[in-house]
This record gives sequence, C-alpha cells and structure tokens, in this order.
Amino acid sequence: MSGTISGVISWCSRAHPLNQLLRDGQAWRWGAEEEAARKDLLAAVKSGTLLQIPVRSAPFTLYTDWSRSGLGAVLCQKIKGEERVVAYASKSCSVTEANYSSYEGEGLAAVWGVTHFRVYLQGRHFTLVTDNQPLLWLMKNQMLTGRNAWWAMRLQEYEFDIQHRPGKTLQHADGLSRSPPPPKEPQMAAAADQVQEAGSGQ
Repeated sequence: MSGTISGVISWCSRAHPLNQLLRDGQAWRWGAEEEAARKDLLAAVKSGTLLQIPVRSAPFTLYTDWSRSGLGAVLCQKIKGEERVVAYASKSCSVTEANYSSYEGEGLAAVWGVTHFRVYLQGRHFTLVTDNQPLLWLMKNQMLTGRNAWWAMRLQEYEFDIQHRPGKTLQHADGLSRSPPPPKEPQMAAAADQVQEAGSGQ
C-alpha cells in the first residue's frame, strides 16, 4: 500500500472482498475472489511504502465523508510537496446515522473524524476538507439547537479551517465510508439524538 492519496483509494477497492466478510450476518465464504484479494494486499504491504510518520513541522489536512453505509476519514500531511497519508479510519453507520440527510451525515463525518484523530489535531491548526458546504454555516451560526448545537460544541476546542471540495475529489474518504468495518464503538448519533430530544422537550 502506498502512503499517498491514490494509494488509499486503491487499497480500499482491493480490500473490499475481505471487508465484506466482516459485516454482521454475512455468511463466511472464502473463495477465489477472497484469496486473490488476500494475496494482492499481502504483496502490496511487502512492496509498498506504508503510512507516513507524523512530522511535527508539517500541517495536517483531514478529509471526511459520509455514506449510508459508514463514515470515512483520512489524515494527511504534505511532505516535500507530496500529500501523504498519516492515518485513515472508517466505521459503520448506526440505523439512525444511515437515515440522516446528506447535510447531517457529512456533518457527523466531520465531527467523528476530528474527534477520532484528536491526538494529532488537538492544539494544532489544521484544514478540514469536506463536500458539505453548509458546515461552514454550522461553525458560524450562534443560534443552533439539538444535534447541530452538540456538533458545533464538540468542534469548538479545535482550531481549523474548512475547505469545501466536490465529492468526486474525495475518493479516498469516500471509499472508506462505503466499505466500513462492523461497529466496534458507541455510535456518536446516540448522544446527539438525546441532546436533540431534550432540546425539543420530548
């Protein structure tokens, strides 16, 4: 696997047959496709450059994406003019998260990505790249309620700029969000939904 952006996109696609076996309720079937994927990934690990070790002086860029299957995040740094991957992450959406609107889902992905990589990002200025243009409004609005207010509060402890880019330019994060691993951690939506219900008096 290459530590570059294009390498992450390639890795996600090549790992898809194996990721499918990790889904809840998925029957275990190890056939020719799965074996070919295993050999391909093993060869890539042996021959390629893996993840970039974080460089203290280099700024971070975080890419996030949401799909109805899951959330994806890719943390990068530009080293000698080339953007390289420091870490990447994904998780499955809960039933609630899968039913979010596109605007809400992309907001969730941004908050989850930032908090997931907080050990790298807290106390440092970074750039958040998303295809969710309304997120700019979310961070500037002072009259938020419910879920949006909770998300804005979570992000207030970080210092970052937001860049909007079309979804087609975020294929690395998109690939991670569409082939996530099974759920292994509490879903962020649960706490956000509780805040929303409390604020509405339900």
